[in-house]
Amino acid sequence: MPEAPRAPSILNRAALLRGGDARRILVDFLDGLLAEITPARILKSRVRLDDTTLYIDDERIRLEGYRRTFLLGAGKAAYGMTRAFLEALGKRDVQGFVFAPEGRFSLAAGVGSGQPGLRRLGANAAQLPPTELIGSLAPFYEDDVVFVLLSGGASGLLSEPVDGLPLDEKRAVVDLLQRRGASIHEVNTVRKHLSKLKGGWLVKALAPAAVVTLAISDVVGNEPDVIGSGPTSPDPTTYWDAIAVLHKYDVWDQAGPSVRRVLLEGVMGLRGETPKPGNPLFRKCRFHILADHHTLLETAMRVGRGMGLHVTPLTHRLQGEASRLGGWLARLAGWMRGEGVRGAPRLLVASGESVVTVRGAGVGGRNQELALSFALNMPSMRGVSLVSFATDGVDGPTPAAGALVDEQALEMAKGMALNPEHYLVNNDSHTFFSKVQTTIETGPTGSNLGDLVAILLEA
Repeated sequence: MPEAPRAPSILNRAALLRGGDARRILVDFLDGLLAEITPARILKSRVRLDDTTLYIDDERIRLEGYRRTFLLGAGKAAYGMTRAFLEALGKRDVQGFVFAPEGRFSLAAGVGSGQPGLRRLGANAAQLPPTELIGSLAPFYEDDVVFVLLSGGASGLLSEPVDGLPLDEKRAVVDLLQRRGASIHEVNTVRKHLSKLKGGWLVKALAPAAVVTLAISDVVGNEPDVIGSGPTSPDPTTYWDAIAVLHKYDVWDQAGPSVRRVLLEGVMGLRGETPKPGNPLFRKCRFHILADHHTLLETAMRVGRGMGLHVTPLTHRLQGEASRLGGWLARLAGWMRGEGVRGAPRLLVASGESVVTVRGAGVGGRNQELALSFALNMPSMRGVSLVSFATDGVDGPTPAAGALVDEQALEMAKGMALNPEHYLVNNDSHTFFSKVQTTIETGPTGSNLGDLVAILLEA
């Protein structure tokens, strides 16, 4: 089996710790949090095998009732989830494929022992469309079971477009929507109607097997049809809805001609709609969410309290424009700071996922933009520090996971004659935090529970 995932941690820890005790507290907090939210820890806490019965929390799945077992993994957490799931299954033979940032892998029984293992696909096989790889496992039968390990990022890793649509056109329209500030629900409405496997189509490819999905969610609200664009869930949205999203963000005329043609053909009934709720196709499907934004918030609270901090949870549904959220959090933190902090430092924590409407030409990410907006809206940063970061280690098109901002960072910016407002207006938050040396760098973490914001208030 390929190597175990790297334990996630703050890679630029030494540079950040030049800033004193508050930074040390926040960096230790982030390192502790990252260690607690690995896919292996999550899965092992929720899934176990007792003889031939698999338990997912209180649900029992009697594996002896199935002739063959398959596994498909997709998403930023898929590699770690798969390793932990295979360990839980023990020596049961498993076939399947994993689509992860680490690469594409096949599953095959180990020689002699029956121990399933991950094998990296060769160069030629790795280039095959997902439908061809999955189709190589067919046909599926009534007494087969397929476990689908799903996490955020699956949309990009299962990005095979419908027939007649070039992949670059599909990616371009998704990028346009994201830059215009469309929500993940809206973006995935469009993706589902331009894709071969999303929006429930994977279940059709696996029919008539039983399908059990285990998901790590980065979607506020946890709608199964939105997580990874819902490859195993009925889709309540329509071609009309997808067209409406493109018009809402003034993207329709900029979308490629094949994108417009596919959606219009769908509206005219020339292409089949995604399978809807109530479709008997989903009769043998079950969906389990193993961890989500609420899990992230609860874990953050536990880690913070274990460090002796007074922890105040704010919300696990943080969503909206990053710059506006930064302002809201600054007003809240300012009020709490004004009330006074007694004894141990107070840590305010919130989880969710924001968006950015790109109007400038800079380089940034939603977490770095939120942090910069927070600093601009705080009357004083004395005794106040904030960190905002993406648990997958990727904040927009930047090498950072997020950023830390405190009084020292702003003093450094002042000494360098940097205007934070200019960087915010130009969506150039990454450049700003790179200059003051307070980006948070983890590399890909192998997890994905959305974003976390932590605000430290000192006495």
